[in-house]
Amino acid sequence: TNLVELGYGTDPGIDNHFFFVTADDGVSGLELYVTDGTSDFMKLVKDINSNSDSNPAEYVVIDDFLYFTATDQVVGVELWRVNLQTKHVELVKDIYSGSSGSIPQNLTAVGDTLYFSAYTEANGRELWKSNGTEAGTLLVKNISSGSNSSNPSGFIALNGGIYFSASHESSGFELWRTDGTNEGTVLVKDIYPGVNSGYSSEQQIIVFGNRLYFSANDGINGHELWMSDGSESGTLMVKDLSSGDSSSYPQHLTVVGGTIYFSAATIDEGRELWKSDGSALGTQLVKDILLGGGDGLVSNIVTLNSSLYFIADDGMAGKELWVSDGTDMGTKLLKDSAPGNEGIDVRALVATDNMIYFIVSATRICGPDFILWCSDRSLWKSDGTMEGTLRLQSSDNSYIRGADNLVAGQSIAFFTNSDEVNGVELWKTDGTVSGTYLVKDINLDSHSHPKQLFTVQDVVYFSAFDGMHGRELWLSDGTEDGTSLLTDLGEKSGHSEPGSLVEIDGIRYFIANKGSGSGPTLWRTDGTETGTFEVSGKVSFREPFRIITPGQPFSPGTLVRMGNSLYFYGYSDQYGDELWKTDGTDEGTVLVKDIRVGTGSSNPSSLTVAEDVLYFLASDGNIGTELWRTNGTEGGTQLVKNINEKGSSSISNITPIGNHIYFS
Repeated sequence: TNLVELGYGTDPGIDNHFFFVTADDGVSGLELYVTDGTSDFMKLVKDINSNSDSNPAEYVVIDDFLYFTATDQVVGVELWRVNLQTKHVELVKDIYSGSSGSIPQNLTAVGDTLYFSAYTEANGRELWKSNGTEAGTLLVKNISSGSNSSNPSGFIALNGGIYFSASHESSGFELWRTDGTNEGTVLVKDIYPGVNSGYSSEQQIIVFGNRLYFSANDGINGHELWMSDGSESGTLMVKDLSSGDSSSYPQHLTVVGGTIYFSAATIDEGRELWKSDGSALGTQLVKDILLGGGDGLVSNIVTLNSSLYFIADDGMAGKELWVSDGTDMGTKLLKDSAPGNEGIDVRALVATDNMIYFIVSATRICGPDFILWCSDRSLWKSDGTMEGTLRLQSSDNSYIRGADNLVAGQSIAFFTNSDEVNGVELWKTDGTVSGTYLVKDINLDSHSHPKQLFTVQDVVYFSAFDGMHGRELWLSDGTEDGTSLLTDLGEKSGHSEPGSLVEIDGIRYFIANKGSGSGPTLWRTDGTETGTFEVSGKVSFREPFRIITPGQPFSPGTLVRMGNSLYFYGYSDQYGDELWKTDGTDEGTVLVKDIRVGTGSSNPSSLTVAEDVLYFLASDGNIGTELWRTNGTEGGTQLVKNINEKGSSSISNITPIGNHIYFS
């Protein structure tokens, strides 16, 4: 985040309530500022990078200090801190000497110690800790030997220790724990024995009681619900819901009271709502909503006032909003939004602190002769009762009929909508008629088409086209004055075309064109201007035989996550179009393998992950385009089979199911 709120201070004008924020005064660049939230008091704390932006980010408070990462022209991106009382700013340690820096990530406070990952040439990206002093900022352990990176991520605290996902050359990505010492940093359990990965941070993990619960694969039972008390013997599968080596793929783990709720898929019931008290006996199906093996639960789970809400299909009313108190009898359709219409599709379920919002898509006969089918996407709200579940109206008392791209903040929700005057633009709602309105007409001459909305508290970030700057990143606090261009990556009127967003540990990666003539490259953002920058200029993106036009995203499979790395196909003058991967840093952006050796291109495409293997199509120049696979290493990147020895096998429709793929 680029803003942290604190409850005490000593500066005049702050009145015991102030913020640290990243800001640009037009002179010093993006630096660290302190403010009381008004224009009367806002001052530069320190110009860390006197010749450019220092880009402060990843704020974490421990005792009287605020820790963050920042860029200095001498040391690069390193760990800094500010004394909250005196406002004295200092570099904690130059971990990786040189102008690039160690680029600390995933800053996490446990007690009075800060844990994070950092990169050095000698050890790769590994686990570090700091007590705020240079001498006390230390490598905890080089988990993956030599300069290989273990890429620790997904830190979660439990009982004074910290748990995380990390990779070792002998065990793949698994669950690790640390007490802050080298000796106390250990593999909890090699869940999937051998080099295969049993657990990675892309799997959801939660704390329930004094244990961790997560989805893992032991190679025998498939992906099932596991728990851990931090010991090897206490790391166990809770229950094999889908017997044998098939997987139930537990998702949407949600704690309400003394119970974990989640969705899981079995052969007999399909994907339905389950609950668990942490024991095998107490892990039970809540209700088989759609009888006969179909998927009854078809959405995420949100909570409001100790009840669960989700979208389900019972085969009669269509996809509608359901509520559950954790019992079979108490799991029921909340309200049929269009009785008698089985073509109803409820989608985009989100929850603020006091309200649930969702979009209902319904088909109807329309046109001058009533011979056409039209689809209305209306915005609904619910306070958890049937009477309080209503279709929303806008401030001009008309129904919302083009709602899309719904996201929730803390107290308000944002969505896109079109009306007869302004086209497709950004809207907001607080659940009332007067509080549902167009935020800003960003493109006065046409549609701004806001896309890829995500929120931080009650601020929304999105891409939009204003007719002057191209499609760029914007932010809004829900007011017209507070809606502005975040950063122009495309340099004035060029389209940066941010697209193909993939999220890893809170960082969103996307492809954008900064307009320098180098073509689209890989970028990353934490949702702030300071945290939005190009990952690497080593490789660019070009899609043969395709023209990229405003508003058109890159094709599916351009960016694919596997483990804690992002895989993509990109172009360089040295290798042509080949398969690459990145950990989010320039140093960690590397070629996986030069499949077609030299400057020729193997043209990888259709990137598809099946558990811990990435499958894709490519040609090495000796045979046609065939199926390949990789585990992320050069040695582990191999041709699966040359199906058509006289040319290309024309593989299509690659679909992962468990640890297999199916294709035509």
